[in-house]
This record gives sequence, C-alpha cells and structure tokens, in this order.
Amino acid sequence: MLLKGVFVVLMVSAPQQAEALLTKGSIVVPANKAVFLTKFCFDFDPSGGASGDWHLQISDASPKTGDIELVIFDDQADSYPGENAMWNFKCGSEKLKRAAKFERSIEVSSLPNGGKFSMPLVEHLRPRWWFVAAIDCSGIERTLHYSLHMTNPRQGWQKELSMDHCGLISLIVVLVVYVGLAFAQQYAVMHQNETARHPLRLILLAAIAAASLGMLVFVLDGLWFARDGDRQAVLYLAAKILKGVSKCLLASILMLLSQGICVSQQLHSQNLWQVSKLLAPFFGACLLLELWGEYAQSRTYTTGFIYCTWFGGALVLADLCLLALYFKNLHRTYLAESDAERQRLYCTWGLLYSGAFIVLPFATLLASVLNPWVREETIFLLTNCVHAVMLTLLIVGLWPERAQKFFCIDDCDLAKTIGMKSDAYANLVDSSPWLRACTPKGVSATASSDCDNRFALPNEDTLP
Repeated sequence: MLLKGVFVVLMVSAPQQAEALLTKGSIVVPANKAVFLTKFCFDFDPSGGASGDWHLQISDASPKTGDIELVIFDDQADSYPGENAMWNFKCGSEKLKRAAKFERSIEVSSLPNGGKFSMPLVEHLRPRWWFVAAIDCSGIERTLHYSLHMTNPRQGWQKELSMDHCGLISLIVVLVVYVGLAFAQQYAVMHQNETARHPLRLILLAAIAAASLGMLVFVLDGLWFARDGDRQAVLYLAAKILKGVSKCLLASILMLLSQGICVSQQLHSQNLWQVSKLLAPFFGACLLLELWGEYAQSRTYTTGFIYCTWFGGALVLADLCLLALYFKNLHRTYLAESDAERQRLYCTWGLLYSGAFIVLPFATLLASVLNPWVREETIFLLTNCVHAVMLTLLIVGLWPERAQKFFCIDDCDLAKTIGMKSDAYANLVDSSPWLRACTPKGVSATASSDCDNRFALPNEDTLP
C-alpha cells in the first residue's frame, strides 16, 4: 500500500471559516512547471491517532486566469522522486499520479474560493516529511499568493515546530552553559590585577559573550515561534551573526596560539589583523550558506544537509585547509621552541584545540548517516558542545594569577619599571627572544626577578 498506514483527509472549508493562516508569501510559478511552496516534518503516533495538521490557502493569483494543480508528496521512495526530477512534473501526467499523495485542480479565476484546504494527517511508523507544490496547467507564468499553518499536536507547547527543528529544551540547556562561561570569564577579566585585562582574555570574553547573546536570541526566537508559528527573521539573523562571530573569535585565538603568539612571543595588533583577514571571509561564507539553506526556495524540496551541497563541500574543504595551516603553524612553532614545557603545550593542548577546526568536517560526515528528523538537533548539540569545551579550556588556561606558565600574557610586574633604564639589560633583551617576549611594547627593558624565574635563558646555541 502506497501510504503504508498514512492517509490524508481533505475537505474544502466554508469561505467564512476562520483558520490559523500565519505563514504568508508569494511565489512565481513558471509556465507548465512545478514550484514547491513548503515542507514540514510531522510527528507519528504508533496507536494510529492524528499526528499532524495542515491548513493551506491559496488566496489569489496574477494573472487571474487558467488552472493550477495543488499536489502533495511525502518522503517515501515512491513519492519523493529526488531533487533532480522535481521540476519535470506535468498536470495530469502518469508520473505525477504515481508520485502524488494528493492532487486537486484549482480554477484560478475563482480564487479565493476553492483554494482553502484543511488536512489532518495520520502516521504510525516514523516522522515523515510532506511537501506541497503548485503546478501550472495553462502555459501561463503567474504569481501565487498563499498562506499556511502546519502543526504537530502531539508535541504540546512545541507543536509549531517541525520534527527536524532543534527543541527549545536543548536551546535553553546550551544557553545556560554559555551564560555560566560568560560569568566566569567576566570575573576573570574584572580581576584586580591589571594584567587580567590582557587582549587575549578580552577576545575570549567577546567570543563567549557573542555565543551567549546569540543563544539567548535563538531561545527568544524559538519561544516566539512556539507561541503561534510566526518566526521573527530579524531575531534569527541576529542569532546566526552572533554565533558566527563567536566561532570566528575562537578560531582566531587558536590560530594565534598555534603561531606561538602569547606563548613564545607577545600579541600585537598586526597579529589580530592577519588572522582576521584569514578567518573572517570563511565564517562569513558559512553564515551566508546557512541563511541560504533556511530561506532559498530550492531548499523547500530537499531534506539534505546544507554542507553536503557543492558549495557546502567547498567550505568543508576550506575548513580542512585551515586545519592544515593550523597544524603547519603548530609544527613550525614546536620546532622553533627550545623550552620543554612549551613544547609539551604544542604537542598536547595544541592537538586538543584542533577540535575547533575538525568539528565541521566531522559534523558533515555524521549528518550524511543520520535520519533527517534528528540531524539538526544532533549537529546543534555536537557543535555547541565542542565550542563550549574549547572556551572552557581557554578560560582555565588563562585564569589570572593561575594562568599556565607557558602563556606569556602577564607582564611579570614590568609595569613597575616604567621609566627605569638599564643598558646592560636592554642589550640582553635585544639578544634574547624570551625576555623580549616578556617585555611589554614601549616599556623600558629592566631586569625582573619574576621574569628570570619564569623564563630561564637557554644557551646561546639553542636560541632560535
């Protein structure tokens, strides 16, 4: 049986009946072509009860002449023909009759009469995707105006969410984690020691704050959507931008550390500019791809993962190139480093930090084997878990007065020596990268017992 336990009951509602028609839009239907209006993943009920509802209205068309056909497909192999065949349907064709789960002809001149439908759904096997398409039957290109509302009643207060969307519980849990990290890093930065406000710590605070604010906006957008099914595009866009900024800042910190910045040498403004030019275009492209995946009309007839497209694959390849560059920098810095403790940093923590660059290729590989209705939430939890772990490791490693001693981010009390001069020590700083790394830019070089204890000078033969 084609439906395998799924049936659609369709009835034309009275014109005066009020329906919850929240999602509105218009779309151009080319002559003799099909256009997909939307997709939605419905819940299932093993006992055979109602598992979903559609409310659809085609309210108007321009030009208002000819005929169109409303067609519904599902994700079964005999109904969903694949992305490459979606545009080949013709009104009344045998191919369309075999694939469609429902067909209804609409006389355009009679709209809005005859264009309003209510469709309760029953599914007892698994969550299932349903696709709604309109096909021109008159050889006339026209613009359709439509509105629709789809719900999953079994999901209670989250009934407005498609089964493939990330649940609000997961969003709130991740938000709590990021807020906790933000408070911890803010406390660290506000530490009484002036060196606690080192630029690296401030960048880390900005990365955590962006992640926290982005997740907060995601939660607000989700709560708004769960209330009545109406998504706020501005909130969603702001959340995606903030999340992208957080990822970019974290990757910038790790790329700097792989070059030995703040470990074997000081951080300068040109270092930040260099990594920004490298990473900002990549994360900007990822943001544009993900937004395209949400709003492009071509995504209304596919359930594929956005990074499994050609352009997505190119970004995954670019991410692997960034990973290769990270490892190259790490290896080069390791070979140039003569301090054993710092070498251990590059061998252990450096490899662990590479997870920030590995997560996208791994998530793409994982997405290719996951069921589409659990994919988004699984990938969301995976990527945010890795992101939170990377941020936590940096918070612990850079904690003021307890920072790992291989990080050269505290100024070794050299602020007390401003204005003092020592020609002998100045010459020594010029010849030693270790003392030069520990001497703030613009500060007169003066001996410091704390620096001497933290950075034992190697033999001249071992100086890089």
